[in-house]
Amino acid sequence: AILEVERTTLFLVDRDQQQLWSQVADDAAPIYVPWDKGLVGRAFTQKQVLNVPDAYDHPDFNKEVDQSTGYRTRSILCFPIQNISGEVIGVIQLINKERGLNFTGQDLELVTAFAAQIGMSIEYCTNYDKLRNLHENLQSKHQTLLEMMHRMQDLISCSQPATLFRATQRAATQVLRARSAAVYLKTRAGLRPALQSSEKGTLLPPSEEQQAHAAEAVSCSNCAPLQSAALNGRD
Repeated sequence: AILEVERTTLFLVDRDQQQLWSQVADDAAPIYVPWDKGLVGRAFTQKQVLNVPDAYDHPDFNKEVDQSTGYRTRSILCFPIQNISGEVIGVIQLINKERGLNFTGQDLELVTAFAAQIGMSIEYCTNYDKLRNLHENLQSKHQTLLEMMHRMQDLISCSQPATLFRATQRAATQVLRARSAAVYLKTRAGLRPALQSSEKGTLLPPSEEQQAHAAEAVSCSNCAPLQSAALNGRD
């Protein structure tokens, strides 16, 4: 290796949990470190490069890991990785320069160049994931919009009340992915149930819960002649 070290670990930032984490191997459990603890935590919070000749002499070093594994950590170099905006998005930690040497200024120059490349790679991957999620979300919304437009065409083409009621119920159930739907007419005497369907497609009288929801919807809106309520949760 160019830097001639025994171990190298890349820690990434989890801002939701306020911690740094690393995946050492595919079959190993992730390592989690509070982002204000240890040497990597200090490098992260202070945006500071730490070049420690002997880890045991530093108050932020946790000896418990060495004690449990039998490994002897000596020299450590912790380098914060920043994105193009100067925000720290990770920390690279190098442990034990080979032949018992300490990290030099030349090592620091190499790590600086290496960290810049890592920062750009992490930023690219993060932005790619964000764009992919946004694209998938927009695709889902676009599909829902197309479905709603298709259902609107069905409603517009209806000439008979019974057909209109059924088309409204079907559109509400499918577009909203509801288990059941009910259609109500607003009359002078109040709300009159027009149609309800169940998951099995059979016609049922509207339940008391559906009637209550429909009445509440009417009282809180500019009462349209036709009200539809899709209730009982989504799939």
